[in-house]
Amino acid sequence: MVYQRTKFNLIILVSLCIFGIMKIESVDHVLPMTVDDSGVGTVNFFGLNFTLRENLTLTYQGYQCTWTVDLSHPNQNELTDKRGSRKGDLWCKDWD
Repeated sequence: MVYQRTKFNLIILVSLCIFGIMKIESVDHVLPMTVDDSGVGTVNFFGLNFTLRENLTLTYQGYQCTWTVDLSHPNQNELTDKRGSRKGDLWCKDWD
């Protein structure tokens, strides 16, 4: 009886850890950036600094991000992320 309860608690603990790791991984998709007046942005992409201009594509450690600049909203620029079969939009904002 005690063994079954301990086994159940262990399964719950492992499940929570896996879910936590997945949540932490998804946070990495948010890339803070700074944008100057001309719409050129600088972003730290997995420890590497890049200067972003219109239609630039970054590929690093399985991530491919295409960045498009919208000069009417320079502090909110769209990044499209592809990792395996998973797709999503990344939004970068100014440090302010």
